[in-house]
Amino acid sequence: ILGRYFEDKELLSKISGNLDGNGRLSGTFHAPVFEGYINVSQPQVMGFNLDQITGELSWRAQTLSVDQMIISRAAEEVTAFGKIDFTQTQPSLDLGLKMEEAGLANLLILTGRSPQARIDGKVTGYLRLLGQLDQPLLRLIAQFSEGKINDFSSLEGELDLQIQDSRITVNRLLIDEAEGQLYASGAYIPGSQLQLSAKMREFPVAP
Repeated sequence: ILGRYFEDKELLSKISGNLDGNGRLSGTFHAPVFEGYINVSQPQVMGFNLDQITGELSWRAQTLSVDQMIISRAAEEVTAFGKIDFTQTQPSLDLGLKMEEAGLANLLILTGRSPQARIDGKVTGYLRLLGQLDQPLLRLIAQFSEGKINDFSSLEGELDLQIQDSRITVNRLLIDEAEGQLYASGAYIPGSQLQLSAKMREFPVAP
């Protein structure tokens, strides 16, 4: 069904796995309606291996909707909900991902976003994907632990981050370190712009 509305056939070819499920198909050949449950074992998305994708989904009026879709890889688990609209030339996303101690670097790879900075850590919170499939706006609101940004590691705190095109906007970053705290906000466009404001309270600066 998706192949009829999805122009990027190369991207579709990079999605694979073993599908089981059940559901109900109705409507017409040109406007089918499907509601059901699927289980995809050993899925691979753009070269990224997962263990399982399982949950409820529906297809109606050229819109794919998911509810409580569980995406798992090793000990990590993400719950997805929202929709992908195929009514326009370029599919558009309105998806949410709820996670608990998920690997941030893996999430960025899965969503097709790989900032030039090396970013990783365990995050618990909410990720939103909104806009066109090839370049959606990404918004992350989460608590993090074992955080890593380039050469800085073992960071803990809270993060409100937005990525749109090549622009990375930090609406709020709170880092707890020993007995001190660092609060920062700003924006970064690789190679062209850096804006940063920060406040510190007894935050250690010695290596």
